[in-house]
Amino acid sequence: MLGNIGQFWALVGFGAHVMGAIAAATAAAWLLGRRKGFGDAWPAVALGLGLTAAWCLVIAVLGEGGLPASIAEAARNFSWLVVIYRLFANDGRHASLAPIRPVLAALALVEVLQIAVDILVVN
Repeated sequence: MLGNIGQFWALVGFGAHVMGAIAAATAAAWLLGRRKGFGDAWPAVALGLGLTAAWCLVIAVLGEGGLPASIAEAARNFSWLVVIYRLFANDGRHASLAPIRPVLAALALVEVLQIAVDILVVN
């Protein structure tokens, strides 16, 4: 009985990740036709959505425990950090909010270190 419950939730998780991939890819495609809303940040947002869709597919196909999933997650997170910076830079707030750059740089370094740790753990 417990095995059936585990299989049910595994199927639900698979379906949720596939639906997330479809939603993110659809949003990225929709955004390509509406570039004005995000100003100069639209390529970063579209890339973030594309990498989110790719991460969802990697998780759905390979599962969440492994190097490909970890690398896809780090790439997705890094792309959203770029989106945050581009949105601040879009209207000039990055100049008045000087602490934004060091915080984003520290978070980007954490993502790079996460990949390095995952590679070391796998090998």
